[in-house]
Amino acid sequence: MLETHVAFTPGPVHVRADVLAAMARPPLPHRSDAFRAVVRRVQSGLAQMLATRAPVIPVLCSATTAFEIALAAVARRRVLALVNGSFGRRWADMAPALGFATERLEFAPGEPVDPDAVGRALAAGGFDAVAFVHSETSTGALSDLAAVAAACRARGAALVADAVSSLGALAIDFDSLGPDAVLVGSTGKGIACPPGMAVLAVGPGAAARARESTFPSHALRLETLLSHHAKGETPQTPATSLFHALDVQLAHLLAEGMAAREARHREMAALAGAWAEERFAVLPRPGFRSPAVTVIENTRALDVPRLLAAVERRGFRIADGHGPLSGATFRIGHLGDVTPSELARLLPALDEAIAEVS
Repeated sequence: MLETHVAFTPGPVHVRADVLAAMARPPLPHRSDAFRAVVRRVQSGLAQMLATRAPVIPVLCSATTAFEIALAAVARRRVLALVNGSFGRRWADMAPALGFATERLEFAPGEPVDPDAVGRALAAGGFDAVAFVHSETSTGALSDLAAVAAACRARGAALVADAVSSLGALAIDFDSLGPDAVLVGSTGKGIACPPGMAVLAVGPGAAARARESTFPSHALRLETLLSHHAKGETPQTPATSLFHALDVQLAHLLAEGMAAREARHREMAALAGAWAEERFAVLPRPGFRSPAVTVIENTRALDVPRLLAAVERRGFRIADGHGPLSGATFRIGHLGDVTPSELARLLPALDEAIAEVS
């Protein structure tokens, strides 16, 4: 039975019927010319989405795994981890686990990363890489990617940027971030494909760092991904079904255009934010709210699991808060191909669900 709920979670997101149908195609041999043609179309579509000529690599793994691949490739000794939520904390935990000396620069949950504070921390010296979250999915805070990238460039630090909930939702000019940047995303959120594939955009300086890296890795090595990308291949046997799905969805995404796609996401964020401010409170302050997800403070002490179940009975899905914010917040993800008109149907259903569980 096909899913009948409209997903307003931060992921997995709603997937078009023709994208799902593409996954039923018979597997192609992954070293065949026919499959290389699919891979090259996907590579080209991803690069168009980011307005870049740099390699943009589809990787059969989670975004967490892709972030580890990138950080291991470009860091050498010291990492500055920027933390303003659960996912920034994840990267701050990852860096020392990989053997890098790590310093955390922390901001209150819901606050954006302050680029000036990043610049001051980098000026204190010794950092060769920065781990950063663009759109913090746990708090709904959107930080200034361009300004953080500029601070990194000024001090010669590589930037590994988590764009997991902003890629495909916001227009990102990857080349403007500088040569030592790596952008990490996922296809199962703003791009609106089934989960299971990550995306790595790699600047030329970051690619050079990857080629010179002595980090002990084999299957999860950025240099290997880059060399196979140049041949229109994947290093190992991929899930061909996910490539077929992404091939179809990128055509839809590019037909809409990233400017229009961002405008649609911002319209939905404004609708969800206005609804939430009348009834609760929105965690990030105005001006720093992600167009991808609205994080609502549970000021009425609702039983969030009961609320989610009541919403689901009405044909929609929303999400609990993430990590330490579970129960204290709930989240409306407006990501991918959902529309303002569908969101306008969710909000009165949410009012009914709130009345039911209050």
